[in-house]
Amino acid sequence: MAFTSSTTNVAKHLLPAGKQHVVERVVAPPGLLRCLIVSWSEQRAKRLQSAAAKEAWKAISCSDAQQFLRNVFQWKVPLTLIDLPQGDSADYPELQDATAKAKRASDALLVICGAGEDPEEELWARQLGAWSYLPEVSRPAALEWVFSEARKALAKQAANQAEPKEHL
Repeated sequence: MAFTSSTTNVAKHLLPAGKQHVVERVVAPPGLLRCLIVSWSEQRAKRLQSAAAKEAWKAISCSDAQQFLRNVFQWKVPLTLIDLPQGDSADYPELQDATAKAKRASDALLVICGAGEDPEEELWARQLGAWSYLPEVSRPAALEWVFSEARKALAKQAANQAEPKEHL
């Protein structure tokens, strides 16, 4: 989709006479802006939702593994973000299991946020096929960057799927 903008003096001299300066923007359809977030902490969930909203994502938030799995099957989302609790938490194994089930059931980009530096957790996330593993995320700018990069990855993925395949 293209939008016209006012032409600058430099652009006026570079464009052929009568041509308008056109700025190309990628405008994602509303369905591509929905994400699923599961977090063990209400405070962290709000922080993740805020970061998602700043990057124009509509977040569907879950507070436990069962609610998360119900939403995985109810909504088709292009991005899922799992905020894992500490490894010694009672909810940790259940959330890991739910994450693995969700990955098998969905082709969404999967972002896993750990509660700290844990090489075994990162190995598990990578073997699962996570698009991104973040050992610990607390800064709002870093969270917003994740949502921004996910949008770019999805746009690139959609463009690759839309390109006609050449037959040999």
